[in-house]
Amino acid sequence: MSWKSFNSAVLLTAVTAFLYASSTAYTYGYFRALDLDDNVLDRNFHQIIYHGMILNIRTVVLAPLILAFFVTIHSSFKIELSQFISRNFSSGRKLVKIKKKCYLATKKKKRLVREHGRRIFTFWAAAFGVLTVFMGLVIFERQGVNSAEELIAKIEKGDFNSVRLKGESSENSLAYLFCGARNCAVYDKENNKIVYFAQNEFAYLRDQKM
Repeated sequence: MSWKSFNSAVLLTAVTAFLYASSTAYTYGYFRALDLDDNVLDRNFHQIIYHGMILNIRTVVLAPLILAFFVTIHSSFKIELSQFISRNFSSGRKLVKIKKKCYLATKKKKRLVREHGRRIFTFWAAAFGVLTVFMGLVIFERQGVNSAEELIAKIEKGDFNSVRLKGESSENSLAYLFCGARNCAVYDKENNKIVYFAQNEFAYLRDQKM
């Protein structure tokens, strides 16, 4: 396996793991607020990854654009600087004087300095990356809690998507909470209880907005 292929595999694994963790954190917050059983409402791998991608859709769209913007700025600066120096020798001397005034290095760094500089940058970048990931998971969990609290408020107002179980003669509509890979959960407002059932045992009702 080539180094590029290895890097691509590591990147793909890292992105997949983050999408999985994002969806899991969100669902954990949602389940915790609604007091749902995650063992009953288990999800398959594809559901989790797709949900994680939906949660991160803004990041997926904006991150490449922001990266492209900064790369363009950096490359344009390098190109203009190279052209400025190549015009004549005095331009290079002017640049050296400017760097000295700004207390910037004017000579090529020694190998030892470059190696340790890269090491410092790598470790700090890794630490910042790990911190960013964990902060993101906390944010996703909070979003799950907020979604659950909004649903609770709608249920209290009577504004919710209704579900009726097969074989039930009662006209009482149950409030839809969540569906996993096999089972679903609804809230019985009259009896104040959560009902779990298989996906093929209910009729789903909602107001048509068309």
